[in-house]
Amino acid sequence: MSASNRTPEVEQAYDHLDDVETQVPGSVPHTPERLEQLRASVQAYENTEDESDQVELLDRIDREIDELRDAIEREVEEGADAAHEALEKTERRLSELRDRLHS
Repeated sequence: MSASNRTPEVEQAYDHLDDVETQVPGSVPHTPERLEQLRASVQAYENTEDESDQVELLDRIDREIDELRDAIEREVEEGADAAHEALEKTERRLSELRDRLHS
């Protein structure tokens, strides 16, 4: 189906996938591949006229979205943990400097 014949929902789905691509840190593993797979699944849905195949594809798209969401959440949590650890180390170094000034 050409872009001009897309339903508004499919067109918006593609737009939202583009948004994900610009918002997700590049450090999230396999994001480009997962987004391409999602786009391919949306395109397969778009090109399928059989209702049972459409339902199956929508279920697959849901699973792919969940997998990508989980990967993004893991990466964000790991990044937050690393940032907190770096801040704690910084505080310790500054505390050591403060202790030297007072001794």
